[in-house]
Amino acid sequence: MMEYRTLFLALLFTTFVIVVFLPLAGAMKDPSAVYCEAMGYTYTVARMPEGPLGVCIFPEGTQVDSFRFLQGFEGKEFSYCVREGYKQQVVTSFRTCGHFGLDQCLVCTLPDGNSTEVTKLMNLSFAETVCGDKNCGMPEDTLSCPVDCRSGGWDKLCDGIRDNRCDPDCPDGLNDPDCGGVPWEGPELIYIAVLAVLAIAGASIYLFLTRKRSS
Repeated sequence: MMEYRTLFLALLFTTFVIVVFLPLAGAMKDPSAVYCEAMGYTYTVARMPEGPLGVCIFPEGTQVDSFRFLQGFEGKEFSYCVREGYKQQVVTSFRTCGHFGLDQCLVCTLPDGNSTEVTKLMNLSFAETVCGDKNCGMPEDTLSCPVDCRSGGWDKLCDGIRDNRCDPDCPDGLNDPDCGGVPWEGPELIYIAVLAVLAIAGASIYLFLTRKRSS
């Protein structure tokens, strides 16, 4: 009985690791540096008494902690949300912010009322990427690197090609004849399928152990 219980606990732990840490796997760039430079500002590492500190420098010379800028605590007037005319707020949610290991982050509220974490809205990639590595990351898009960025995917380019995919980069679905199509595609479906298989496997083992105990 202890062997079955150990197997069940191991499966639960594996599921937890996949759900929480799979998005963080692989080499990553400093997300605060990626955000700072994507905004056209200067990123540098300053030597402070307590150790090195990532700094984002704005055009007029103001310097802020790059991670606090990424999270929306500093340099609010220089954020992507303000630049695009969106409302902004800092949220506390690992579900929203956990893709780069934080539990607080900046979200922009779009005109339709939907809120999106700022780096996802900008389609920023933190993976070390080059064209041809099967990872569509900034500054790649479907035109500059079609081998990595498929038409109709997140690549910060509204290509407007009829490909049976509603391009999420097209505001309000304009300029894309396919909008109104399938809401889930590609990596999202794979991720959901993996979670579904793990959930079914966990339930099956649990039922097996329950029946074993009662017999």
